[in-house]
Amino acid sequence: MASADDEALEWLVRLNDTRLDEATERDFAQWLAQPGHVEEWRKAEAFWRRLQPATTEIRRRRHITRRAA
Repeated sequence: MASADDEALEWLVRLNDTRLDEATERDFAQWLAQPGHVEEWRKAEAFWRRLQPATTEIRRRRHITRRAA
């Protein structure tokens, strides 16, 4: 079984990569309601926010490289 921190990261990717339907929202709410999961979710969100400047820069550089090619 995956740890809560691994599950939080999986949820983060899933929620950012897919369109949310009612089933996904319900499943996430159920997961979040479990003991300790809110804290792990907050950690995952903080990690995601710290990555945003790097991912923005990577996208910018890819765009410049494609335009130059």
